[in-house]
Amino acid sequence: MLLAAIACAILLLAAYVRWHRARPPVVAVQAAPTRKPGRVRRGGLDVTFLVTADTHFGYSGVIAVPGRPEGLGIQEMHARVVAEMNGIAGTPFPTPLSGVVGAPRGVLIAGDLTETGQPGEWERFEAMYGLTGRDGKIVYPVYEGVGNHDVWGGTHVKAQVVRRHGAARYSWDWDDLHMICLGEAPDAADLAWLREDLDITGPDVGVVLFFHYPLEGKETYWFGAGPYRAELERALAGYRVLGIFNGHFHTSGAYRWRGYDAYLEGSVKHAWHSFSVVHVTDTRWTVASYNYDRRAFWWWHDKPVFDARGPTSSWFSEEDRLQRIEGPLPR
Repeated sequence: MLLAAIACAILLLAAYVRWHRARPPVVAVQAAPTRKPGRVRRGGLDVTFLVTADTHFGYSGVIAVPGRPEGLGIQEMHARVVAEMNGIAGTPFPTPLSGVVGAPRGVLIAGDLTETGQPGEWERFEAMYGLTGRDGKIVYPVYEGVGNHDVWGGTHVKAQVVRRHGAARYSWDWDDLHMICLGEAPDAADLAWLREDLDITGPDVGVVLFFHYPLEGKETYWFGAGPYRAELERALAGYRVLGIFNGHFHTSGAYRWRGYDAYLEGSVKHAWHSFSVVHVTDTRWTVASYNYDRRAFWWWHDKPVFDARGPTSSWFSEEDRLQRIEGPLPR
């Protein structure tokens, strides 16, 4: 009887082993990483804004101006700039673009707000440009970032930007546009923040960035060191980046950086006296540079956006020897 029971147990064990080996393996299934859906474009986009850079409050030199052989000081120059910005709505765009400038939603200022970062220089900047469109001489909200001159004298200017906007790097939305200020130039911490910000925003809406240093230029400048340009390119991949705005060179024009359209803003401090008027709709992106010495547009760039069809075109004044800048900027 005992032998029979043992034989039965052996038979049962052998059957279990055969059954277990025949079972398909159990595969652990990992849940696919979830990506936030981000914002969805609502349509009806019609946004106008202005862009400038390198205001350099505190600069003590005399600035050459056509028709004024004695030149002007920096405060007088900004009084002219602000008057032109305040009155730009209704100005006809160049004939190929058609239409007139709409009411700007705000002004972006891409760094070097002051000459040396001193508190008195900042006070002059804030008195002229304000913040809300009601507390300075300009009638639009202002969105500024720091430049290299702003940190020469310490952290005062950067602290004021943080006070006004909550951080030195920040973002906000204008309808289907997501606007991003990255200050002087994005470092590792800025790029980590940017990736999170874009992940929340999603790939459907338009993205506009501005920061002080251009992405091309002399290798001794900030972007010449480290992997930050390559990391920025990776961070922007898959998003609808409509344009990138920079200052620093005190020149005016457009260039291409790794497939993205980028634009340089002039400065009151030197000869390229201009600011950009940007108009964005559901189908077109237009950047037109307005020369306030001549009171006329002297270059523009126009392209389709959001998968719309149509031509891309640009025009640069030959008289002023402006040209599209491909690759490294002039030294």
